[in-house]
Amino acid sequence: MISRIKNKIINLGLSLKKELIILVSFNSFFIIAAVLIPILTKQVIFILFPIGLIFIFNFGYYIRLNNLEQVRINDDIYDFVTVFTYFKIFIQNGRNVYSSLKEISQYADTRLSERLAKLTTEMDTDKSVKPFMDFAHNYKDLLVEQIMLAIYQMIDEGNQGINLVNFEAIFDKYADIVHANKIDEKNKKLSSMASAPLIGSAILILIVTFGVLLVIGDMVNVL
Repeated sequence: MISRIKNKIINLGLSLKKELIILVSFNSFFIIAAVLIPILTKQVIFILFPIGLIFIFNFGYYIRLNNLEQVRINDDIYDFVTVFTYFKIFIQNGRNVYSSLKEISQYADTRLSERLAKLTTEMDTDKSVKPFMDFAHNYKDLLVEQIMLAIYQMIDEGNQGINLVNFEAIFDKYADIVHANKIDEKNKKLSSMASAPLIGSAILILIVTFGVLLVIGDMVNVL
């Protein structure tokens, strides 16, 4: 689990030092609270509250990393569709595959630009489909593999007629799916924003309840 979290932090480009400080600081605070609260209140049962917060915090932190990872995956896919829309335009206007791939890198973000540079470099030395499949594996999506295979076929057999139609059909289908997912993602964000006040209220109630329990514990000790 620890190695998975470390790999996620590194892959997301986050500061490993900063993230470790956050993890250690919060966990240390909750552990100290788990020791001090029962001593101060003389109620052993209150140890459950900070222990519960330890589990909640670490689970929430892991979910945060997963969400950031998914956001990055979605951004990469959306950038792919946006940039390869320009590729489709260049191909439709008679440009060849190699020059079109070179040209569209100027519209790509850093990650896609690097992947395109690697693809065109490998195309210079490897005339097989392998560079295209290696590129597609960055997205872990079968439709992206089909798109890159269709692009390779336009090199091998020409970018006119059935080859161009095949590429357009697959790419347009994928673009429609990605745009629909983008709209769905925005709707989910709006829904989560609407539920944020409810979550805040639940946390406030939990804090108040804990405070009441502390007061009751003090009263019991006095009696």
